[in-house]
Amino acid sequence: MIQITPEYLTNQAEEKAKLFKDRGLESSQIRKYYDELKLQEKRAYEIARNAEEFKTKILPFVKFMKAKIAYGVGRNVGGRRLVPQEFKEHMDAQINKIETFEDLKNFLLHFQAIICYFTYYKERPNEGGKK
Repeated sequence: MIQITPEYLTNQAEEKAKLFKDRGLESSQIRKYYDELKLQEKRAYEIARNAEEFKTKILPFVKFMKAKIAYGVGRNVGGRRLVPQEFKEHMDAQINKIETFEDLKNFLLHFQAIICYFTYYKERPNEGGKK
C-alpha cells in the first residue's frame, strides 16, 4: 500500500532525484519509464471497472516495468550504463507496493515529484547540475 504524505512527495522525492542525477540517469530514461506507467494509469481508467479487473488487466503490466527497468540497467551505450542500479532498486521497491489503482496513482505522484526535482537539479549549476 502506498500512502501519500508530504514527506513522500517532497523530501523523499527530492533525495531520490539528487541521487539519480548524481548516478548519471538521463532525462530521457526517467521520462520513458514515467510515460509507460502513465499509459497503464490511462488504460486503467479506460478498461478496469473494478479492483479485480485492475488486478488482471493492468497490474501485470505495472509489475512488468521491473523487467523493463532491469533491461535498462543491463544496457551499455558507448561504455556507459543507461540506467543506474539505484534507480532500479527504488523503482522495484515502489512497484512491489502497488496492488491497487489507488497505489498506482499515489506512486505516480511521487514519480512526478522525482522528475520535477530531477529536472531542477539537472539545470542548476550551483546545485550540482550539468551547466
